[in-house]
Amino acid sequence: MNTDTLFCAAPYAAVGAAALGFFIRFVARPRGGADLRPGLIGEGWRLLGGRRVWRIAFGVVLVGHLAVLVAPELIVRWNRSPHRLYLLEGIGVLLGALALVGLLAGMRRFLGGATRSLFREVADAVFLSSLTLSVFAGLAVAVRYRWASMWSVGTVVPYVQSLARAHPDPVLLTGAPMLAQLHILAALTAVAILPLTSLGTTMVLLAGRVVSVVTGLLDAGIAALARIVRLRQWAAWIWPEEDLLDDVVARRRNQAARWRTPRPHAAISDDAALPGMTGASDVAPADGGGDGDRQASSLHLGD
Repeated sequence: MNTDTLFCAAPYAAVGAAALGFFIRFVARPRGGADLRPGLIGEGWRLLGGRRVWRIAFGVVLVGHLAVLVAPELIVRWNRSPHRLYLLEGIGVLLGALALVGLLAGMRRFLGGATRSLFREVADAVFLSSLTLSVFAGLAVAVRYRWASMWSVGTVVPYVQSLARAHPDPVLLTGAPMLAQLHILAALTAVAILPLTSLGTTMVLLAGRVVSVVTGLLDAGIAALARIVRLRQWAAWIWPEEDLLDDVVARRRNQAARWRTPRPHAAISDDAALPGMTGASDVAPADGGGDGDRQASSLHLGD
C-alpha cells in the first residue's frame, strides 16, 4: 500500500471503527450507573497522566489542533505579527512537552499497575503507545520544522477539508515531512482503538449518566407542564375539538341520567288519591248513571 492510498483510507477506517465501537459500548453499557465507581473512572483518566496539569496540557493541545482545522483564517491573522507567532509556537512547544511527560508517566503507571483483563491490557497498551508516539512526533515537528502553525494551514487543512468532502486529496500531505506523517498516522491509530480502552469505558459510562440526567429532566419538565395545563384549564385553547366532544358526551350522559330518575310531579299525583278526596272516577261518572239520577230528581220534584 503506497502513501496516497494509506492517507485516503486510514482516516475513514479510524473514524468508522471509533464510531462503531462507541455505539456498541454505549448500547451495551450497564444501566443505573452501577459501574460508575471512582476507581474505574480514575483508571481511565490515569492513562493521560496522573497529575491534572498534564491532562490540562493535553486538552489544550488538542483544542489548538482543532482550532487550526476549524478556523485556519483566524490562525493566519494571529500569526501576521511576529511576536504573536513566537508566542503561539512557544506555548505550543511547552504544552506539548507537558503532555508528553504526562503520557510517559501514564505509561509507567500502566506497566506497574494492577492486572487487568488481557483484552483491556492490549487495548490500553496500543492506545498509550500510539498516542505517545503521536505527541512525540508532533513535538519534534514543532522543534525541527519551525512555524508549523503556519505551514500546516496550507498542507494539513486542505487535506482534512478534502476528507470532509469525501474526495481525499493527500498530495500536499504526502509531501510533508516524515515526522508530520507519523504524527497523523499515530493519532488515527489512537482514535481507532479508543473505544476499547479504559478511557473509552470511562467516556461511555459518563455519557450514559449524562443521558440519564437529561432524560430525567425532560420527563420532570413534561410532567410539570402537564400539571400546569390541567390546573389552568389551558386544554380548551390547545385542543378545542377534543373539549367540544367531551362536552357533547357529558350532556348526553346527563340527559340519560334525568330520564332514569323518577320525576317529582309523578309522585305527587300518586299521593293525591287519598281518603276524602275524589278521584277521576268520582268526578266523571258513567253516562247511564247520570241520566238515572236526573230522572229520579225530576220525579221527586213532581211529587
